[in-house]
Amino acid sequence: MNRRIVLFSVLLLSGCASLRKNDSAQIEISYLRGQNSHRYVLHEDQDSATLKAFKDQFLMKQMDISLDNFSKIADDTSTILDSLKRNPASKELSPCRTPFLLSFKGRAENKTVEGCRSSNEGAALGKLIKDVEFLMASPAATRGGTQKN
Repeated sequence: MNRRIVLFSVLLLSGCASLRKNDSAQIEISYLRGQNSHRYVLHEDQDSATLKAFKDQFLMKQMDISLDNFSKIADDTSTILDSLKRNPASKELSPCRTPFLLSFKGRAENKTVEGCRSSNEGAALGKLIKDVEFLMASPAATRGGTQKN
């Protein structure tokens, strides 16, 4: 009987370790500005986080960021997503010249919202975009100074 208890404990601990190992999160912000499409992808693994910036489907910048910076952006993204789920940033009222897509996958949630940045509700996305752009420009945001252009 003692063997079963020990074996059960070992299986339980290895199961928890595998859940943590696969626990990752990704934030994607896509939007149009003028004639150009922009996309930011922030990805977090167990012990690292990266930020990729795309313009018109081309990778413009890739850098490592601290887990604290990722968590701050993730919290802001989750707040904006919850707000936009309650009050959608409608694209149907008139032709939308500034569409966006915001998605957050991982951390036991999977949310995606589309809308128009020119609507009152879509304006909250502008601050998030500025925070990500500031993060890209800030050398203190990198975790070890790793930056790839």
